[in-house]
Amino acid sequence: MEEIKNLFVKHFGFYPDIISTTEHAYISPPSRIISSLLELSKFSNKKILRVVMTDTFAVPPEKSVRQICLPHLLNKNIFLLNFSESQENFIKKFKEDKENLKKILFKKLIFSSKEKQNYIDLINLYNEVFENIKIFDSVNVYNDIIKAYVDSFELNILNKWLRGTYLIGIDSAKVRIFLKDVFEILCKNDAVGVELFGKYLEEKKRLKIKDANNDIKIISWNKYLEELQNISNTYYISTEIILYVYSYGVGSHFGNDYGVVSDINHIQNSNNLLQITEHNKDFSFKIEEQNIEFHHVNTMKNNLNFSQKMYKTINTLPELYVVFGKENLKNRLKLAQGASKTTS
Repeated sequence: MEEIKNLFVKHFGFYPDIISTTEHAYISPPSRIISSLLELSKFSNKKILRVVMTDTFAVPPEKSVRQICLPHLLNKNIFLLNFSESQENFIKKFKEDKENLKKILFKKLIFSSKEKQNYIDLINLYNEVFENIKIFDSVNVYNDIIKAYVDSFELNILNKWLRGTYLIGIDSAKVRIFLKDVFEILCKNDAVGVELFGKYLEEKKRLKIKDANNDIKIISWNKYLEELQNISNTYYISTEIILYVYSYGVGSHFGNDYGVVSDINHIQNSNNLLQITEHNKDFSFKIEEQNIEFHHVNTMKNNLNFSQKMYKTINTLPELYVVFGKENLKNRLKLAQGASKTTS
């Protein structure tokens, strides 16, 4: 449908050849995101729309969304950064945590001497990102963090590709306005198809809204269509909705495959959408380190007491950065990248 293609161009500047849904707006990105972006960058001749998941309806939200994860430490308040605050308070909280953690580092033998230096390098990386924020929201800060890591690992080709791509948060105001305009057209021109898709979402329980108490509720498709008319409402936007709208043209999806693309093609009675990654294979490698000792740290009244300890597998970039250091982690990423090319 030409009107839908035109709305993509109107709101995003182009009609994408590929929509990618593999990224989440994490302050602590998992290591697999490097390989995922490397795979996506192979389509350098295609127009790609990077739709970034914000996980605002995750229950409970993953700590990686808002926390800089560190090895050896378990404390839900250390480096927990809130994007609902002002940029000034966001940076203030980061600096306060940085000072508080210095006390932990000097009073407790948590990090080795090498890990302490790696930690300092890591926090300097984040500090530079936060000091140079141009657009203060979770998606743009995430993107700046990713670019900082990629630059640190000297992935120059990927770095250049990232700076030329377009990304958007799935629940951003721009996406909400886009969907409002889209469904005004679709409800008039393809009411039957829209109704079929709505029933599909109802069966999957994918239609959610937050009420005045911030509680998540499942709603009907008709109620959801009403919510679309108010772009300030806190309704959940699923990837199914983005891909359904996209299916009125021809294109491809890069990201986890839960059978959504084939379901949408069945609803549309078409093969307009192509799924180009298998489920859980939207990346070619990841780095993990098992059996890392963690301590629960009580920071109440600056006592810095340890309670229980446990052993965990780490896979986020900041955790790995502290344990291995920049150069070792960079080499591990390059080795993993080379190994994935050999086996592919």
